[in-house]
Amino acid sequence: MTGSRAGTGRWRRAALLPIAALVMAACSSGGASKAPSPAAPSVAATAAPSVAPSAAASASAAAVTPEAIIAASGVLADTSFCGTKPMTLAVYDGGGINGWSAASYAAVRSEASKCANVTQDAKAATWSIEKALSDVNSFVAKKYDALAIIPDAGDQLASLSAAKKAGMVVIPWASDPGGVVGTDYDSYVDWDTKDAGKKWAEWMVKALNGKGKVVFLGGFAGSAVGHQQLEGINSVFSQNSGMELLTGTTDFVPTNWDPKMAQEAMTTLLNKYPQIDGVISNYDADAVAIIRAFEAANRPLVPLTTLDSNKLGCDYAALKAKNPNFQMVSISSRNWLGRVAARKAIAAVQGIPNTEPSSFQLPIFEDSIGGLAPQCDPAQGPEVFLSNKISAADLATWGKVTD
Repeated sequence: MTGSRAGTGRWRRAALLPIAALVMAACSSGGASKAPSPAAPSVAATAAPSVAPSAAASASAAAVTPEAIIAASGVLADTSFCGTKPMTLAVYDGGGINGWSAASYAAVRSEASKCANVTQDAKAATWSIEKALSDVNSFVAKKYDALAIIPDAGDQLASLSAAKKAGMVVIPWASDPGGVVGTDYDSYVDWDTKDAGKKWAEWMVKALNGKGKVVFLGGFAGSAVGHQQLEGINSVFSQNSGMELLTGTTDFVPTNWDPKMAQEAMTTLLNKYPQIDGVISNYDADAVAIIRAFEAANRPLVPLTTLDSNKLGCDYAALKAKNPNFQMVSISSRNWLGRVAARKAIAAVQGIPNTEPSSFQLPIFEDSIGGLAPQCDPAQGPEVFLSNKISAADLATWGKVTD
């Protein structure tokens, strides 16, 4: 998804995040640049519970639900996590090349832009592990204070651990780096991928009335996120004898979170199986490609699970009338978790406690059979993820990859 990146990270290469990302600031690669003033937010500050590490947040952490955080994931008025000490924040993505990446950069960087004392430097590896390792080493050499990173260009644990030992606050998010929290890095922010698989499977059981043949398409072969989601799917289907996972209980069909490969993989499955009643996909762009494969094969669309995207919501509205059995459910593409990563990184440098969770069981965002109609905003582009509540102004200002 990067991998809309759909995963426990967006995923490492042995758990690779499809297209996670943090966009590079409009700055020279030679050093940190001062973050420009944030664009005027088009998303009003919400009255949802504050998730910043303020005195209010030190109340019950249980009161800060994923639903409340998603609702409050636009530009908020609270800047208590900023502190006052001047600091540098490196924002990094192992990929950094698509709409999912842009949204991730925008989440991290727009949140950090609320702090006048924070100077940002943002870069991307574009899937080069050599560049990723070099850039992190450069951040350490320049004595940056903190690093918020999606470490999905390859195995980067040693460089993250070295950065922490050198005195940086290191917050990986959206792609599980392995290692030990507190030893190799300060905190790891992401969703609960097994829970995502369970939610998709439970919905599929409901959509198919407890009986049907289903396929599961994931990202890179061997990715942790796909296998963790498969574990969640198996836990549900094993309790429902009428459900059959055609693609097996030990592995998924890899797509590399590449829509072209996803369409080819789905075409192969359609040729192999005359009956496919439902599809579980863990990446929104893959899901769009899967729909195209059904259309090309002249097969009616079936219930589909994935992550949210504006393109999917608009496609659903256009295709539903001719495909009465087409239903869909989505979980948030979760780029907004970058805001949590930014707050944790900045607060740690400032010595301000942060009581926000690090792992989130995300609620269903859209559900065509559950009263949460798929969302489509024709005024916005296809690679916009409406669950993030990122304004168009912030996406334009903070979501550009320049490195």
